[in-house]
Amino acid sequence: MMKSLPPGIMLVVLCLLCSLFLSAAGCSEKSDQLPTAKVSGKITYNGEPLPRGTIVFFPESGKRNATGEIKEDGTYTLTTYENEDGAFPGTHTVTIISERDMTNLMPEDVKPGDKNWLVPPKYNQSKTSGLTATVKENEANEINFDLK
Repeated sequence: MMKSLPPGIMLVVLCLLCSLFLSAAGCSEKSDQLPTAKVSGKITYNGEPLPRGTIVFFPESGKRNATGEIKEDGTYTLTTYENEDGAFPGTHTVTIISERDMTNLMPEDVKPGDKNWLVPPKYNQSKTSGLTATVKENEANEINFDLK
C-alpha cells in the first residue's frame, strides 16, 4: 500500500514539476531557430555613407527576413532572431529604405515635390531593388553596397 505525501511536500513537488516543464518549454523556442551567420557591412550612395535607414535581407528560401539599422557612418549589422545574430545562409534579395530626417521640420517647411528619400525609391522594394547578396555559412560575412 502506498502512502500519500503530506500536503506541504506535495505542493513543493508540484511546483518543481511545473518549473521544470516551463523551463523545458522555453528552451524549445530557441531549438526551433535555424542557424544564422553574422552579416555586417557598409552602404554608400554615390560614394558617400548613407546616414540612416533600414536594410532588409529576404532569403530566397522564403524563411524569416533579417533586418539592420543603418548607422550614421553607413554601417549595419543584421538581426534575424536576436540582436546582431545575422541572416540565414544562402541567397537573398536586398532592400534599402532611407528617408531624410524630418523630425524637426514643421509641416509648412515641407514643400510639394521635396525629396524625402535619400536613395532612389526603387531600392525600397524587393522586386525593383536589383540588389542581391549571398550569406556564407559559418563565416562573418561583410557585404557592402554602393548605390548609384
